[in-house]
Amino acid sequence: MEDKAIIEDRQAVVEADPDLKMLAIRTDAPLAHFRWTLNWRIAEEQGRCDDRLAFRLILRSTGPASASRASR
Repeated sequence: MEDKAIIEDRQAVVEADPDLKMLAIRTDAPLAHFRWTLNWRIAEEQGRCDDRLAFRLILRSTGPASASRASR
């Protein structure tokens, strides 16, 4: 129950500021990779895979900082 209160308080802070930017941390990497893979597979099925789409999926799943590192 203690965790629930902390999570709910954090959610209230996030919802109170629409301009808040969430930062990715190292433990977010597996989830970001899953999101990217899932979106890529969906795009493959729809026949719309290319390098530009891959870059956009990286941006969407990991945020701009990670995408700029990935493009180097």
